[in-house]
Amino acid sequence: MPSPWRVLHKPESASRHFATEDAMVALVEVGLAEGIVTDGTLAARQSQREAMWRRREGIAAGMIETPGALKGDTAVPVAEIPRFIERACLAVEAIAPGCRPAPFGHVGDGNIHFNVLPPRDGDAAAFASRHDALTAAIEAVALGLGGTVSAEHGIGLIRRDGLLRMHAPAHLAAMRAIKLALDPAGLCNPGKIFSREIVASA
Repeated sequence: MPSPWRVLHKPESASRHFATEDAMVALVEVGLAEGIVTDGTLAARQSQREAMWRRREGIAAGMIETPGALKGDTAVPVAEIPRFIERACLAVEAIAPGCRPAPFGHVGDGNIHFNVLPPRDGDAAAFASRHDALTAAIEAVALGLGGTVSAEHGIGLIRRDGLLRMHAPAHLAAMRAIKLALDPAGLCNPGKIFSREIVASA
């Protein structure tokens, strides 16, 4: 039966004091014996390593090349990753039936890019019109599990609404006060996270 999870692991550079390849073989063997690993492949040469990473890096490229695709940048506690993905998949399916979730990320820090592709043969523009609702649903799942609306890429302009959902008005007011104290003229990154619109809507 195909595994629902795939982990691409790149160990630190080999050292003459540590047999990296032997350690990886032992890790897979222990995982298989304990039933937490169903299959595994070890790269034997550089060309195989590069081929594996091309698959991983191809996910991001596929998001860019797919019209209407929604890209995300949430994070949750590491132990909550499976629950987050399961619940977020259900949440987006309820909003856009037939959509294709394509989550990937960094298992070590809980940063999951919960991306969603439009339904096959669907209208990309119609799907894109649901981005706000899909994003809010995904962020709600992440926040419900003690996570954050943005991890690797920050808040910027795209996730300002998520910031409002993530912090209480008092927290936002304190952040705004710090911003004003350090940059009273609003010269640094003007109109971004701590714009007047954010404070007014909070």
